[in-house]
Amino acid sequence: MNKHQIIDVTAKILGIYMAVEAILSLKNLFWVISLGSAGDTDYIVEMLLSSLFSFTLFMIVAYYLIRKSGKIANKVLANDEDKEKIQLNIDRLFLLDLGVVIIGGVLLSFAIPQLAYSIYTLSFHFVKDSGHYFNWGNDTIVFLQAILGFFAITNYTRIRKWIVRYQDKNDVAVE
Repeated sequence: MNKHQIIDVTAKILGIYMAVEAILSLKNLFWVISLGSAGDTDYIVEMLLSSLFSFTLFMIVAYYLIRKSGKIANKVLANDEDKEKIQLNIDRLFLLDLGVVIIGGVLLSFAIPQLAYSIYTLSFHFVKDSGHYFNWGNDTIVFLQAILGFFAITNYTRIRKWIVRYQDKNDVAVE
């Protein structure tokens, strides 16, 4: 495995992470919408635009990191004169699989406590005057986060194949 392949895989893993963060940034969008429906409309347009901007920015960065990882590696290594191969006996596809599983595990581990609390508050939502507030938008995103984490852990090879399918023609072939 050479430096180009390590940087390529690292860029792809960071791209996956940025795509996940983009999806999780939708929590803010639900929060802004809930403020608007509650009648608090002071800064609703600015907050809505800010939420949409952050989502769009995360998705653009994720797209660039995943689709253009080979070009990123070429730019990083443009002035590198040390062409020595790094002694790692790890396949880059395995590294990509490992990155997807780790991101899925982190998503799931953060979602489980929040999901348990959401179920707890939902049970009190049906009791009048319980003092507990169930946030539908936030809890929906937490549920989607748990599903996304579970999907990443159980379908890491499909995710890897989907990512590798979009290799640039100028990139090094993935073996």
